[in-house]
Amino acid sequence: MQDLYFAYGSNMSTARLRARIASARPLGAARLAGHALVCNKRGKDGSGKANLVPHAARDAWGVVFELARADWPALDRFEWGYARSACVVHARDGTALEAHVYLALAPGPGPLAPFDWYRDHCLAGALEHALPQEVVGEIRGWRVVAGDGPA
Repeated sequence: MQDLYFAYGSNMSTARLRARIASARPLGAARLAGHALVCNKRGKDGSGKANLVPHAARDAWGVVFELARADWPALDRFEWGYARSACVVHARDGTALEAHVYLALAPGPGPLAPFDWYRDHCLAGALEHALPQEVVGEIRGWRVVAGDGPA
């Protein structure tokens, strides 16, 4: 059985997500209405990680993936500090899709700088799935810190 996952951070990169969850199959870009993409979740390494926060005037763009239901426990372990919950996202054609999304359990009050390699995974996914140019520009413009990390 398959489920849908709405990725908005580094997991938008198909290569990165498939390295974690082999069953991941991208279905395309989608948006979560009433939310904004921010880096306000502190990772285990102390750097900023992507999160979605309620915002009445914005829509958060990401990528919908199909995952094998048996793979959720593994993805839950990768998504430390996030809670998985249900959401409804809208594909480019307006189709409503029921999906799962990870939201930070303890987001910070303001933005936290991600490592450059993390931003690069987010940017690669945004470009790969042709997210709107304003989203690509926003990710490209994140203030980052240099760091060694997962490729």
